Order: sequence, then structure tokens, then C-alpha cells
Amino acid sequence: MSGIIKKQLKRFSGVDVNLFIFGLSLHFLLLFLAPNKPFYFFSFFLTYFIFLNYFKSIAKALVFVVILAIFSDISLGAAFFRLEPASLNMGSGWWISSLTVFVPFLALVSYKKRLRKFETADLALFAFFVWSGISFYVNISHNSFIGLIQLFEMAALYYLLRLNLSEKDLPQVRILLIFMLLFQSLIALLQFFFRHPLGLVLESVLFYNPAGITAVENINLFRVTAAFGHPNAFAAFLLSVFPLLLHYPHKSQWMTLAKIMVLLVLIFTFSRIAWIVLITVYLLLIPISPFSRNYYWFKKKAWLNKKVLISAVALFFSLYILSPYFFSRVNTSPVSLDEFGSMGIRVKLDIEAFNLISKNYIFGTGLNRSLETYALYPVTNIFESEQPGAFYKIHNTFLEIASETGLPGLLLFLLFLGSVVRNMQKRTETDDIGLAVYAGLLGLIVISYVNPFFHTGQMKTLFLLIVMLLVYNKPQYET
Repeated sequence: MSGIIKKQLKRFSGVDVNLFIFGLSLHFLLLFLAPNKPFYFFSFFLTYFIFLNYFKSIAKALVFVVILAIFSDISLGAAFFRLEPASLNMGSGWWISSLTVFVPFLALVSYKKRLRKFETADLALFAFFVWSGISFYVNISHNSFIGLIQLFEMAALYYLLRLNLSEKDLPQVRILLIFMLLFQSLIALLQFFFRHPLGLVLESVLFYNPAGITAVENINLFRVTAAFGHPNAFAAFLLSVFPLLLHYPHKSQWMTLAKIMVLLVLIFTFSRIAWIVLITVYLLLIPISPFSRNYYWFKKKAWLNKKVLISAVALFFSLYILSPYFFSRVNTSPVSLDEFGSMGIRVKLDIEAFNLISKNYIFGTGLNRSLETYALYPVTNIFESEQPGAFYKIHNTFLEIASETGLPGLLLFLLFLGSVVRNMQKRTETDDIGLAVYAGLLGLIVISYVNPFFHTGQMKTLFLLIVMLLVYNKPQYET
């Protein structure tokens, strides 16, 4: 039996990664069983030593532990970095995480390394970080200083990944992300079964919502969060990583079951925008993109692609079986458009954002100061019946960036994203990893239009996906 398992694992990964698989499995098992935060953090150190034994490289082992830490929201000392004034209940702007622990170690072993080639994205992001520093200088405050610390950690993460991650690492990164996807999905299924969080140390939702989160328009709809702090953050993670599983080249019954499980938990997040992104970006746009292997089938055969047809039929029957859950959420859509429904609140927050941008279009309000500013001086009636809180951040990442760093900051960030997307659109061929990472990036960008991800872990996920695309060095072809 063990020989069969090893054979299947090797076939699954494409490389001989038995020790790597063991390290990942043990890591997630320890996270699941962790009785307290010290034990939780200890699991990362133990995983580092296993990876060190596998890679025979300190830097490489640290890189993969850092990637694992990207998806960890468990904190130490968060109370010391709470945003002010405390009466607005805006939460903490930064905290000591497992990423905070391992990034300095990775920096120490990387100080002699140099990038072989600076991409436009590298320069644009560097300019964005510099401009954010200038914005901080113009808007010096306690909250902005915490935001600067957080942004510095993100910058260090991005450039350390650029220095240490190479194309030959992508298969192992894909395995790590797929394992993370399955682990989070399993936790989410258990949450849905019990209709509340499991009480695990890794569940960051317990900090603010011990009983879990329900839909704003229907409190009977429990929304799964896995280890994340909010269902929308979990949905963004699923959209970012699911393509790596969806486009995996090796097919088997286990892979099919894994895909079904992920689709189930995506539905159970009850994130309507995530459902739309899944259908439009993954099932429609990606199969007919210029670099997709299906593109020429579309051109030569007909508009109907077999793969898309099978996916559509499978999706239809899945939705039919899950229709009670699906339509219970869809039926709340009209209510969400009410003045104080979820979409109505988003519109009010966008109005607040445009007001801030119109008054601070050069340097912005400063990092972490947008919510503080319109909570004290709102131009809408958004706080007429509710007190300000972290939930009322601008639910549009790009407007959030513009309001805090000004229009120059937004333009530099868009240049950063646009250069990567443009580079991928130039390709006429790609393999499964490139296609999957690109799909995940597009999904994350789209869902960012209705969520406040500037100061969250989703920005770190965005940086990881972009670094993977930048080191993805397959030959490009003329169109």
C-alpha cells in the first residue's frame, strides 16, 4: 500500500517530493491540532527543518515557509498596534505573524543576491512604495506609521520572493498551494456541517466573531471562513488558488473529488461576486484567451468547446443539487440593493472614497487613515444607525489605495498590475501553471473591486501570484 501511495504522490506532483509532501502534511496536521499560539508558531519552525532536509538550502527552505506564512493571520501583540481613536473600533493595523518571524531570516541569507533582470512591475511597485512613504511623510500620524510598517513588510516579502523564487520552484509551489487549498476547504466543510467555527487556534474569525459570520440580509445563512477572518477573504483565496487545481494536468478520481469539494465551499462562502468571477473568468474568459490551448480549437472548430460544455453541464447539475443554498442567497440580492443592504453600504463607502480623493488627490489621507477620516467627517448617512468599525472600510481596493496614497499612488499600482497582465496577454502559448496562476490573478483583481484588500493578507497573495508569473520563463511567441 505504501508503494502505491508513493507512486501516486510522485505522479501527482511530477517530481520526487515525498519528504516535501510529508512536511506539508505534518505542518497542516499540527496547525489543525495546535492547542495554543506558541504551538501554532512552533509548527512553522518544524516545517522549516523538514524543508531544509529536502531542499538542502537554507534560503529555499525559508522561501517555502514564508509562502506558507502568507496565508496565516494568527497574530501576536496585535493590541499594541490598534488604530486610533479606539472609539472607532477600527481594529489593529499590523501584528506580529509567522511571516514577520521568517522574513528577516530570509533577508539575512539573501543580502548578496541580485535580480538578473528588473521588470516593469518591479520598478512600478518600488515607485509605489516610495510614493506611499512620501504620503506618510505628508500625513504623519500613529495610524500611518502602523500602515508604513505593514507596507514595508509587504515590500520585503515581494522582493525577497523575486530574489529567491525561480521557475524550477513553481511545481513545488503549486503543490504547496494545492495542499493549502484542500486544507482550508476541509476546515470550511466542517464549519458548514456544524454551522459555526470549530474553535481552532488557526481560525482568525474567532477574534472578532466567535460565533461565525452570517449573511447581512439573512442571518440564517452561515458563511464559512476556514482559517480566514471573513468569508469574502476566504472566497478571494479560493478564486486565487483554485485554478492551480482546476488546470492540473494529471486527472484522477481524487482530483475530481477535490475540485468538487472546493466548489462546494466556494458556494458556502455565499459570496455572490465570487460566484460570478468563477463563471466569467474561469469557465468563459480563460478557455478562450489568446494563450490558452483551447483558443485554436475555438477558431478552427466552432464556438462551443467540449471542455466548456462539460464544465457547464457539471456546474448546472451541481447548482441544481445545491439550489436551496444557492437560491436562498440569490433571493437576498434585491435586499442587498437597499440603502443599508450590503451593496447599498458599498455604494455609500464608494461615495466617501470619492470625497476623500477629491480633497486629497495628490498625497491621499495617509496609510490607514481613510476610515478614520470619513468616520469622523462622513458625507453620507452611513453611520446613521451603526457605529463605525473595521467592517466599514472602503470596499474597493483601488479606491482604498487612491484615498490613502492619492491618484499618483493608484496610477503606480495600476502600472504594476497592468505590466504583468500585458506581458501575459502577449503570449500565444503557455502551460498549465502559467494559465492557472494568471487565472488566479485575474480572479483576485476582479473580486478586489468590491472588497477592502489593501491592508490584508490578500495583497500578499497578489504579490505571490505576480512573482510566480514574473519568474515563469516559458518562451514567448510572436502573434
